[in-house]
Amino acid sequence: MTSFCDYPEEARQKEIIGGLIDPSLEKIRVLEPDLILGFRGNPRRILDRLYEEKLPLQAFETGQTFEDLFSLIDRISRLTCSQARGQELNSSLREKIQAIEARLPETKTPLRAFLTLYGQGQALWTCGHNSYLDYLLNRAGLQNIASELEGNWSAYNPEKLIAENPELILILARNKEAFKQAVKWLGSLTPLREIKAVKNGSFVFLDENLFSRFGPRLIDAYNWLVRAVYSPSEQGGK
Repeated sequence: MTSFCDYPEEARQKEIIGGLIDPSLEKIRVLEPDLILGFRGNPRRILDRLYEEKLPLQAFETGQTFEDLFSLIDRISRLTCSQARGQELNSSLREKIQAIEARLPETKTPLRAFLTLYGQGQALWTCGHNSYLDYLLNRAGLQNIASELEGNWSAYNPEKLIAENPELILILARNKEAFKQAVKWLGSLTPLREIKAVKNGSFVFLDENLFSRFGPRLIDAYNWLVRAVYSPSEQGGK
């Protein structure tokens, strides 16, 4: 496991091989794994080294949609000879999605939203159209004003943000305290004060840990998003 693998709780008891970008090849060799699961987000040099040493590596692309997630679960379940469990998990996730979307309001005009990651310096980091977060926003009936951007994460121009004038600002933060700091910080930026979302205090807290993982908990993130936007009294997100 990497140092970022903290769910479920049992993951914390596993051997740590390092971070996402700096895993210890020596530690991996010592553990003698039967299978190594890697992603394109891992440095190419690390993946190439694992291939060169003929270690049992299977690398995956990070997906963008729920169907990509189901496909990923299916492929891993086949690699680990646990197809039945994979099918059961996918079936359960599909049912959860149906239940979530049954609560979505029927709206012809989607709210124009801006999603940003707090705690990474002074830049307004946001996600482009080929990210799974953009997909979640669209699926939840929101219009991502930064959808024209390429890549998962890019710094957004403040002047562009003012011109786009979003009605809602979604903030990925480590916890509620960090979220409050982010709201205060955005409100302190004089040029942004006339943006609809800032003027109306329309901010939504998204748990960074939950929303930063492309895995089965992506459905929990989707549920969080829908509740926070449309039932804030339940989620306590606004």
